[in-house]
Amino acid sequence: ISRAANAAERGTRNDIMRDLAVRYADILQARSELANYNVGRDTSRKLVNVTTNFSDVGLGSPAEVYRAKTEEAQWIVKVKEAERKVIVSTTSLAEILQLDPAVQLLPAEVQLVPVTIVDENLSVQELIMIGLAERPEMAEYRALAESRLIRFRQERARPFLPYLQLAGSVGSFGGGTGSDLINQRTRDDIVASMVWEFKNMGIGNYLINRRSKSEWRESQLKVERLQNRVIAEVLATAGDSASYRRQINAAESGLQAANKSYELNLERIRDAEGIPLELVQAIQARTDSQNRLTEAICNYNRAQYRLLHAIGQPSAIAMSNSDNNNP
Repeated sequence: ISRAANAAERGTRNDIMRDLAVRYADILQARSELANYNVGRDTSRKLVNVTTNFSDVGLGSPAEVYRAKTEEAQWIVKVKEAERKVIVSTTSLAEILQLDPAVQLLPAEVQLVPVTIVDENLSVQELIMIGLAERPEMAEYRALAESRLIRFRQERARPFLPYLQLAGSVGSFGGGTGSDLINQRTRDDIVASMVWEFKNMGIGNYLINRRSKSEWRESQLKVERLQNRVIAEVLATAGDSASYRRQINAAESGLQAANKSYELNLERIRDAEGIPLELVQAIQARTDSQNRLTEAICNYNRAQYRLLHAIGQPSAIAMSNSDNNNP
């Protein structure tokens, strides 16, 4: 029971660490998206100035100016929504940390990067074996099953094992005529006995034995179900981690293309080969690409945190310094 309680404590700590890491990733994503939308808003504001200048010199129409201002207003709305998400994510983490909800939590990272905590070279089978060996819940359930097995064996052997009783008494005895007590001697008595107990003529023992056996089998089934759950969690989180890693690579390529498109459209406008509103789509595409990369990185980090939780956070796997594993 003591080993089960210690394992349960480790399991609770493992859950809390996962929740903290995931909520921290939520803050990073919210703040990164806010930064992306701020870039889009600032760029759209510059677009308003450009269309206004073009209209003033007769190279554009007032309609283009109002179209640019409409686009700027949409970016302002997106920025305000992103600010709301930052507050929500901060409040959620503060709740877990039992801090004042009004506190402002700022991430330590200057730049959002993928954090590889679990070695990506480990196979799924290796991760499953680690999870089954290191997961605190497995140790808890196995300890409970072992304790119930011991109890079942005790109840099965109880009717055949006697209770040993040992009693002793010391007194003084003597006698005489009238009220005189003479010839007193000390007397010592020691009694040893063996008692077999059969509850309700043995029927009670049989029922108790049946109950303890059922409890033991129930604990075995819980261990088997937990094994299946751990395997499923490892498979899911490992698959998510690998998928999000591929999404990061694709999102980086898309962002490079979006940046190049924006630069080329900007050059066309500067060379008077295009109209300012051609930048609208380029600005939106660049911000969308930035957000896709942000989401892919944060999803990858969350998957790594959940994978670490799924395998029980073994110290041999957790890497205190992930710089060598970051792309």
